[in-house]
Amino acid sequence: MSVRVKLFLFLALFLALTLSGILLSPSFLYASSFSKLSKLVATIGILSWSYLCLSLFIFIRNYLQNQLLVHGSQHLKRLFLIFFYAINYFLFFFCTTSWLCFINTGLFMNYDMLKFFIMDFSQIINFFSPIDWFGVILSFLISTILYILALYLTAHQKQPVKKFHLLNFASLLAAILSLFLSLVAFPAIFLQPDDHTAKEYLNLVSHRATPGLSFLSSLIPDKPVVISPVLSHGEPIFSLDEYLAKVEKEKFKEVNVVLVVIESLRHDSLKILGAKESLMPFLDELAEKSLVFSNAYAQSNATHYSTTALLSSLYPLKFMHMDTFLEIKYPKTMIYDILKPLVYRTAIFSSQNEKWANMSSYLNTTSLDKFFHSEVFDGKTLISREDTGVWLAIQAGTLKTGHLDDRVTVESFLKWVEEGPKKQPFFAYLNLQVTHFPYEQAFKMNAPFKPHALDFQASFLSYPKDELEVMKNRYKNSLRYADEQVKEIAERLKDFGEVENTVFIVVGDHGEEFYEHGGVTHAKGMHEEVIRIPLLIHGPPHLIPARLDDRPIQQIDIFPTLMSLMGLPAYPGFQGTDVLDPPRNPYDRKLFLTTQNMQYQDVLIWRGFKLILDYQGSIKLYCLFNDPGEQQDLFQIHRNMSQKYLEIIGQWRKSQLEYYRNSSYHIKYFPPKFDIVSRN
Repeated sequence: MSVRVKLFLFLALFLALTLSGILLSPSFLYASSFSKLSKLVATIGILSWSYLCLSLFIFIRNYLQNQLLVHGSQHLKRLFLIFFYAINYFLFFFCTTSWLCFINTGLFMNYDMLKFFIMDFSQIINFFSPIDWFGVILSFLISTILYILALYLTAHQKQPVKKFHLLNFASLLAAILSLFLSLVAFPAIFLQPDDHTAKEYLNLVSHRATPGLSFLSSLIPDKPVVISPVLSHGEPIFSLDEYLAKVEKEKFKEVNVVLVVIESLRHDSLKILGAKESLMPFLDELAEKSLVFSNAYAQSNATHYSTTALLSSLYPLKFMHMDTFLEIKYPKTMIYDILKPLVYRTAIFSSQNEKWANMSSYLNTTSLDKFFHSEVFDGKTLISREDTGVWLAIQAGTLKTGHLDDRVTVESFLKWVEEGPKKQPFFAYLNLQVTHFPYEQAFKMNAPFKPHALDFQASFLSYPKDELEVMKNRYKNSLRYADEQVKEIAERLKDFGEVENTVFIVVGDHGEEFYEHGGVTHAKGMHEEVIRIPLLIHGPPHLIPARLDDRPIQQIDIFPTLMSLMGLPAYPGFQGTDVLDPPRNPYDRKLFLTTQNMQYQDVLIWRGFKLILDYQGSIKLYCLFNDPGEQQDLFQIHRNMSQKYLEIIGQWRKSQLEYYRNSSYHIKYFPPKFDIVSRN
């Protein structure tokens, strides 16, 4: 068989496998928002990436073999050639495994995900279900076969030659051409160059384009750019002391504030919001005497974005990449930063390890009297092998402890209240974690909902669909336990004589999916079951009106609304809004939500419609009035409306990124308020 025939066969095999991967995966080819020309050019770009890998392989292999043949079998060169083969095999395996990762998560493997996998290689098997692990083994076999074929079909040099073979130059030229096509040509078709940096070009399409682009783009650092300043900032900054000087003491209603955030609390967990049975009997009873928002949304589908946004009233979207709060140089004021100078005691009591995603760097300020979470607890914590992310982080030493039993957290809070001054108001944020996957995370708890035994293999990303009833029962049991903890708080505060002057806020950090859209748990997509949450505010009747309120509200609106009820002036550093403000049209609120986790998506909810803009390029539009289950995509049907929603979410997104990119704005202006921006 001639060299040309061998190379042609290998090229055909390699491109055929790549093309079949594109066709069989949920790729951009099925995205309704892309034109046929865009899909064609993108496909050529992906195939060119495959050819780039092939041509570079041929070029380097031939060069090394030629050097060995010309200069003799030198030991060092042979070792180098073996090293090259090993690296090349790893690339083959990485490529096929990355496709498997894409099928599971909708993303190709990037740098952060690779670090997650290699952090503790022995635990990777726990990350996958049995079917997924079969796919990993299959990927390994496919990689091996491809590698052997590559060695066989590209081997052609039998005699040493003094000059490069013409094939080497052709391979190098093809590599340069395909590099240009794969990195420049097809990403540019999706975006307008004036609106995005090079990093954004690659990020937007790479996760749905090719394993290589996904990984390379994740290595490219962001570069600050200055665009138009029209949308870049909010009101001029002034000090907290200047704000406090505006507080009118005769209007200020001094009450205790207890914020209880319950992990993965779905909207339909309460009877008043659609639960078919009483899962949380105490909260069901309390809801009848409270202000309950029936259209409340989490700011994100993951805790590290939603709770930080809630407490600071800032949108979580700040950068193109996931924010891990390493450098916080922008203006940020937590709710307890405002209450502390008003002579409040302040504290955080969390059942989770707040070092997860570096949340403690964001939450812990000098205004906190106490910051209690599992990392500072001197006692036993709960570490579940099925909770893959936390388990791997503990194995790698990134985290030292797992979750606390919520009973420990609640008792620590109540002890803090009991030992404090009786007449001094307090603010406390409690984070309850029993409802986190795999649920039932407590040392001892009742389990009225059966069957609930976790006697099968499960991970955060997947578990057998035929065990769905078991997982739902486990979730219901955890809801009952969380409800008991909230009841304990209310009853003990009543014993302390504090309950009559206390505002309770009970809210989910996000929801939870049980295969409604093909997935489980959270931190992936942004469908209703994952981002729609209960929001209950209970307090003195003269302060908190008891009713079911259907106004749209997002988590960053909670404290601006509460502060208004307490008689405090609006704080310009908050991006949220008082939703009870009479002059506003309550049903014209634009809710902006973000995830930058396993998937990268922005969401606009406005006037009963919901637009999901995926960083990967897909766009979906749903009518929540007629289609609350989000089954019919209306993006192509209502083109004019879709374009209007795209324009609004694009304007919001641009204003956010512009502000946080430009450090010069941070010393002069607060973050932008989109209600102001949209009128410009």
